[in-house]
Amino acid sequence: MVDFIDSFHKLLPYFISFPLFIFIISLILQLIYSKNVSDKNIHLFGLFINLNNKDILLIALLLVQLFFIICSIFVNSESFYVFLFVIAPVVFFSLLMRNYYALISNFILSVFTCALIIFKDVFYAYINEVYFVWYVGLIYVVLCLSILTFGIFIFTINFGRVVKNKKLKNEEKNK
Repeated sequence: MVDFIDSFHKLLPYFISFPLFIFIISLILQLIYSKNVSDKNIHLFGLFINLNNKDILLIALLLVQLFFIICSIFVNSESFYVFLFVIAPVVFFSLLMRNYYALISNFILSVFTCALIIFKDVFYAYINEVYFVWYVGLIYVVLCLSILTFGIFIFTINFGRVVKNKKLKNEEKNK
């Protein structure tokens, strides 16, 4: 029972920040796209028209992974949880798409992202426990930016795969 409470305590920042993250993103999107209707808005929301449940699940997995990557920048976490929350969504994504090339590339990119997160945690611990030096702080900031860049890169590559898969299905349906 104590292990469960300890695990829950470690995951508590995620339970608090995830609904807040979704609320802020939805509020920003509503403010941006409710004021005017233009071609840009129609093109953005056109990506989400006629999505089946599988495509919605794939996009949700990508958003969950991106959320945990962004949270890992601000929260020092245990390495097991990092591997679980960063690698598992893209593995499920690739298996649901039945794209085994994407499985290999996503796994390698996610493992590299996890390594960056662990290095970031090591530098953070060094800064807190030993001594703050400007170049260690600079390395810490560069690692955080690299983690964010890789998270966005993985998201956009896989989101493009979902959209491309949707276009291919629509072209086959129209023939």
